[in-house]
Amino acid sequence: MNESQEENVDLQEIDSSSEKGLTRQRVNVEKVLPDYRVTKLSDHLETIKGYYVLGNNKKEGLKYTDFKGVVDFHEQKVSGLNKFLESIGLIKVIKGKPGHYLPTEKLIDFQRSLEWGDEAKAKQILRDILKDTWFFNSVNSLLRMKNKASLEVLVNKLGLDSGAKKGLHDNSLKILIGYLKYVELIREEEGEYLLSDSVQSTEHFEDVQPAGKTFTDRDTVRQEPNQPKPIKPASEQKNSDMSAHSQITLSINIPSDITEERLDVLFRKIKEHFIAK
Repeated sequence: MNESQEENVDLQEIDSSSEKGLTRQRVNVEKVLPDYRVTKLSDHLETIKGYYVLGNNKKEGLKYTDFKGVVDFHEQKVSGLNKFLESIGLIKVIKGKPGHYLPTEKLIDFQRSLEWGDEAKAKQILRDILKDTWFFNSVNSLLRMKNKASLEVLVNKLGLDSGAKKGLHDNSLKILIGYLKYVELIREEEGEYLLSDSVQSTEHFEDVQPAGKTFTDRDTVRQEPNQPKPIKPASEQKNSDMSAHSQITLSINIPSDITEERLDVLFRKIKEHFIAK
């Protein structure tokens, strides 16, 4: 079979082994969704690991047929995951060679962290990637409005935002929620989903609006001994007295995995909103 024939098989999702249930119905959607036939997040993670293991020094890229015997499910389903994994930046297609993919540095960093037992770092890498996806933005906006929602409500929200087909793409949408739960952007509590505490606390401070002026050092007037203080207008004196005697006590919960950039934003917002007011 030549490359053009092989590419055709990949795009058409035809099962050359005649295994039942592998033919994938093709439906145009507005967003890239993972193959609805791959119903477990563990199979996604196994595919990611496969790209890490097989992709070393594989300059020509990997085809879905390279995964035969590597993953625990039919290798053809890998082709149904490729576009999704590419869309979130974990693999990249070889230019001029459709159907041939290589792992990105982000995938390599993620899998290497898992390989060395640092699951927290691995999740942070993937979490930073997923924060910029359409499906996190969709879930994030809903949960910020409702505080919590059932799996069905989240699936319906993602279905509307992606143009998915009801019933056909339900598994694809549930996998997206599984990704967000795995990296701890959302959490499940008594059958309902909420934003994780780290997301809530970080976004709370990002929503603080500036007070309308930037923070500057306060002007100080050096007084000589026995020299009377200059008399200020009543309005200025009142504001000065308030500044001198007012105190703000602020309790902040900062997530342990917050980035330096977000920490800078947090303290800048505090200065603008409270100190410079």
